[in-house]
Amino acid sequence: MKISVLMAVYNSEKWLPQALQSILVDQTHQDVELIAIDDCSTDRSPEILTEWQARDVRLKVLRTPVNRGQAVARNLGIANITGDVVCMVDSDDWLDSKALELIIQPFEKNPDVDCALFRLVKDYGNGRQKDYDIPYQDGDVIDGEKAFRQSLTWIIHGLYAIRSDIQRKFPYDESTRLYSDDNTTRIHYLHSRKVAFTGGTYYYRQHEESHTARLSMDRFLYMEANLSMKRQLEQEHVSPDILRLYEEHRWLNYIGQWALYYYNKEYFNATERKEILKRLNTCHTTFSGQPHRLKFGYIRLSPYALFVLQEKLYFTLRSIMEWYRRSYCCATCTKS
Repeated sequence: MKISVLMAVYNSEKWLPQALQSILVDQTHQDVELIAIDDCSTDRSPEILTEWQARDVRLKVLRTPVNRGQAVARNLGIANITGDVVCMVDSDDWLDSKALELIIQPFEKNPDVDCALFRLVKDYGNGRQKDYDIPYQDGDVIDGEKAFRQSLTWIIHGLYAIRSDIQRKFPYDESTRLYSDDNTTRIHYLHSRKVAFTGGTYYYRQHEESHTARLSMDRFLYMEANLSMKRQLEQEHVSPDILRLYEEHRWLNYIGQWALYYYNKEYFNATERKEILKRLNTCHTTFSGQPHRLKFGYIRLSPYALFVLQEKLYFTLRSIMEWYRRSYCCATCTKS
């Protein structure tokens, strides 16, 4: 069985050789094609891809005309896949040598399996690694709707292989530059008959140069990506309880965006702060009713000005409590 690997590349010269090596050289499963899409890199990434392409015909290199993010880049790659199943590997991550061999096996053994998850290991550098803890073992299989439900709150992660026909039918959500590709993961699970779990290991590098780790205006695209997911769920006519579950999750994410703004507002200039507050206001209007769990800081108050006052007071009190906790701990350590 042939597997196609999609890799969106943007300024990854530091890690790209390891990613390419892990897929094109180290794998025990060799029936693979790697489609790398350079998203207008300004470092040596294009040259590295050209060098590797000259050595291995299984590497196809595409280039976007303008930089528009991972989802757009991957969708360009989807048009060129020829494998039976497809997965994505980020250009700063890498795979264990048996990852593709193990991810293929559930598809070959069970014709009802439409999706299979990697074992995910977060790599923090300097030998520090941690498994993404999920309630399943290698060989377990669940139905697609259960996987979909559990992906809404990330009980299970979103690094997997999927049958190519599903990937073509449901390409990556391009509604935002960041985060909206997570929505595609959930739609893929929803449209899978069976979802399997494997021991094939995907190493997910954690570093400050990641777009989602850097503090910037892009971090507030999360609200728009979440809203896009809600609209897709409505279009899919999912059950009311599923939609309610996601709205609870989306509300918690929204409060998290308030926290991100409040604790980092001095980082942004006046124009940026005004834009962030405008986005928070707009997002607030997309919710209706009260969240299931009512507590101070999380209540959807009306008018909006009252809600804003609640958030300011809530995060101010949290800041004071955190300052007190640290001061108390420091004092205790000094005395001992």
